[in-house]
Amino acid sequence: MKTIRYAMLTSIISLLIAACGAGLVDDPRGDTTTSLPLDGSTDTTAPGPGIGIESSLPFCEDLERARAADGLYRDSPIYVGNEQPVEQVRAWADQQPGFVTLWIDRERNGWITVAFTQGAETRQRELRDQFPGVGAVAVNVGWTEAELSDLADRVVDVLRPLSWSFSVGSGSATGYVSVGTGVLSPERIGVLESNFAGEKICVSGINPEDAVPDGPQPDGGPGWRLLTATIDAGRTYWTDIAWDAESYAKLWDDAGLPAVAPEVDFDTEVVIWFGAVYGTGCSGLRLDDVVIDKDRRLVHAAIVL
Repeated sequence: MKTIRYAMLTSIISLLIAACGAGLVDDPRGDTTTSLPLDGSTDTTAPGPGIGIESSLPFCEDLERARAADGLYRDSPIYVGNEQPVEQVRAWADQQPGFVTLWIDRERNGWITVAFTQGAETRQRELRDQFPGVGAVAVNVGWTEAELSDLADRVVDVLRPLSWSFSVGSGSATGYVSVGTGVLSPERIGVLESNFAGEKICVSGINPEDAVPDGPQPDGGPGWRLLTATIDAGRTYWTDIAWDAESYAKLWDDAGLPAVAPEVDFDTEVVIWFGAVYGTGCSGLRLDDVVIDKDRRLVHAAIVL
């Protein structure tokens, strides 16, 4: 069991009400996925995601989750959040031969996919008998969690001595260990290829053209100014707003900031607190911009790493 520790960046900004004409951010993501064999075989070199980098290892965005035959899915139920009876299904699946893992498939109405190394057809019938009306399917897969966990540990052992920021995920619904290399490069992919050629590794990373350049923390931008950016302060996953002196004093106190709060003109400004949670292995977190989407009546932070 690996423990991930989290830290906080608390960013408090003053938003200029009279200057809300900031440019909007448009970030469409029209990813197209193609299916690769679940046994990991491929007879072509996979090109990088739109950047011309090639790899004998598949790119994670090109892999598709294991799914049941289309005819096993129904139009209902449709799960919007996490209301599926996941723990009840897991408790049942744990008692079945060949159980591997389960996951929620958001592209299939939020149904539960239950993976086994064998006997999926039998398990499918049992699922419907045990959980009538529940959206759940059984699939056969060609991997086990133990195999993927062992492979993930070996990847970490290889990459830890290097000076990369990287991420490793095991037990995914694709049957591959996902390795995030940070900014994609032939050198980084080459390290993975030389150590894990032919193994169930997929690669993900940032297009070099999209990588966030190093730089100082901006002190403001169109329609906003930064009051403070503090590490390890405030409550996790928290956002708040102050609109007058009293709410401002409470916000500052709730954020746990010892310094005297900067002056704010509440005739033309409000104060917003953005809290970002991130792994302690990360560094260089930065509030790059505040996006003001007037059409959606939405204000959000553009926090980069």
